[in-house]
Amino acid sequence: MYIVLAIEVILGFSGYFSGFKTIFFLFIVLASGKIKRLKDVLRPIYLFLLIGVLILTTYWQSIKFDYRNYVNLGSNTQTIQVSGVDIVNFHLNNIKDFNLEDFNSGLDSGLRRLGYLNFFAYSIRQVPASIPHQNGRLWFEVIRHILTPRILFPDKPPINDSDRTNEFTRLGVAGADKGTSISIGYMGESYIDFGFPLMLFPIFILGYFWGASYRLLINIPKYPILGLAAGTIFLLSFGISVGTSNIKMVGGAISTLIIYVFVLKFFDQRVWKLLAANQRIKKIV
Repeated sequence: MYIVLAIEVILGFSGYFSGFKTIFFLFIVLASGKIKRLKDVLRPIYLFLLIGVLILTTYWQSIKFDYRNYVNLGSNTQTIQVSGVDIVNFHLNNIKDFNLEDFNSGLDSGLRRLGYLNFFAYSIRQVPASIPHQNGRLWFEVIRHILTPRILFPDKPPINDSDRTNEFTRLGVAGADKGTSISIGYMGESYIDFGFPLMLFPIFILGYFWGASYRLLINIPKYPILGLAAGTIFLLSFGISVGTSNIKMVGGAISTLIIYVFVLKFFDQRVWKLLAANQRIKKIV
């Protein structure tokens, strides 16, 4: 487990997006399963984990814009155009120059990112005072996006979350021209569409979809532990993404769910044989 955690962190810091958030959430779930008494929470491993997450998040938030501009060579595209050695050197140089000011700005940015309330708040300020509620337009765009796969509709425009954010917050955040995409989040988009309390209806439907998908995945394979693994990964990949736009999240979730169902339905025994070659796994199960 610790090896997987370390590999995910390394991959996260060598990619365009950090990507190590999900593995820490999974680690917390696994570690929590071992807590039987309240004093177990005070074990050093959990303190080290908390400090590690804080340091990694703070560092990433403080360097991510410079890092992305470095790896895409100023092309403003979400691509890696430098070697792995260059990426390592970039991090070594930035760690060496990391100071208290960087820590404070990174920590503040990380906490704001975790809460993800700013864009929602700015949307409430603008809607409906200056911009009317959209009466389902943003959620209808999700349905249209799903029903028009790019393989059949090659002219379908790319998704740029920043366009929505700028339209309804008037903040002028960076967009595709700067190699980034910043979303309001599906809760804010639900408010923009319907206002309160009608915004709770699509959120409820989405929550039901997460639960139904999890139940489907854990019940498909002959070996329940495979379904449990798939369901857990599915929820950690999509169900916790409160800061993701609905048009990206729902389409990606449905595509992933179809793939998971297909693999668990027709290849579960092959996957199990591969895993069960490890005698320790056989003993655990």
